Amino acid sequence: MNRKTVLIAEDDLRILDVLEKLLSANGYQALTAVNGQAALQMIRSHCPDMVLLDLGLPKMSGLEVLQQVRQWYERPVIVVSAHGLEKEKVRALDLGADDYITKPFGASELLARMRTAFRHHNVQESGMGNPDSSYSVGDFLIDYNQRKVFVEGVEIRL
Repeated sequence: MNRKTVLIAEDDLRILDVLEKLLSANGYQALTAVNGQAALQMIRSHCPDMVLLDLGLPKMSGLEVLQQVRQWYERPVIVVSAHGLEKEKVRALDLGADDYITKPFGASELLARMRTAFRHHNVQESGMGNPDSSYSVGDFLIDYNQRKVFVEGVEIRL
């Protein structure tokens, strides 16, 4: 079985340890970084399947990391931060975060958000969410370019 690799970018060593153990116990391979520069380097060198990113990292903020990696990294990034202000959440999401979870949080909620982010990423990779493609099963066709649905070649009005 190919375990998914998740980078945890967190400067609080207690939280980092808890997250690392949580992910390992749930079948993920955890990588860690304790500052923004190390996180950026780890993403470049290991290209993890997902990043859990704290915003308050030393040496380079999580927002700076997010802004840089979104130029080429297309896998899920979930911000895990103590910053609960709406404007911080909106900024992170606008910069490309797939989700935002505020500390403190429950382990089950984090794992559920990770599963959701992986599902959304898998849909995008398969082309089902891609507006430049189509999806078909048997005689059923969704043409994303035309925004139309066909059954046996006949357009279905929705």
